[in-house]
Amino acid sequence: MLLIINLLLASACAYFLGSVLSAVWCAWCFSLPDPRGFGSKNPGTTNIARTKRPYAKFAALMTLLLDVLKGYIPAYTIALLGYTKTCVLLVGSMAVIGHIFPIYYRFNGGKGMATALGVLMVLSWEFTLLNSCVWAVSYYVFRIASVSSIISVLTLPVLFLYSDQFYLLSPCVLLLSIFIIYKHLSNIYVLSLEAFLRNKESFKSALLAMF
Repeated sequence: MLLIINLLLASACAYFLGSVLSAVWCAWCFSLPDPRGFGSKNPGTTNIARTKRPYAKFAALMTLLLDVLKGYIPAYTIALLGYTKTCVLLVGSMAVIGHIFPIYYRFNGGKGMATALGVLMVLSWEFTLLNSCVWAVSYYVFRIASVSSIISVLTLPVLFLYSDQFYLLSPCVLLLSIFIIYKHLSNIYVLSLEAFLRNKESFKSALLAMF
């Protein structure tokens, strides 16, 4: 009973920590525009870097670091206390869900990629390196961060499923991956819509030129 209570408290703390959007605070600290108001409207590293203003790259780096720590700290704390990998994933997942659906921002948060990376670092350094390589290769090919993230997230349930050590965690990893992919697809939709609206006249001219 005490174990369940401790896990519930740890999960709640992880969720509230995950709900703190690092990008919003970093933007405020470096006098940058709120990332929820431009670009993909995603409060994350990539959107912070899009501002092209002084200190934007540093703010983006700080956002990445803080988002990773939001997942790493709760998961590492649970692992340090001797809990199982299942408990580590459970508590870490709550930090990711907090980032995606933050209670402080009307449940409209970021994509959760960096926070999930922090949890993965605690579970397995091997999977972290392999998944990072998948992301890097995908980005080299497609040059789109969201597409690269979707591809790397899709590989995670497969890695866990075919692992002798972690295969029992694959259903939870799959569910978490669905949440992350959903946020990335909505992000791609927003960027595509804005690109269309920006170039609507050019599209019209091109269509008229065809007839």
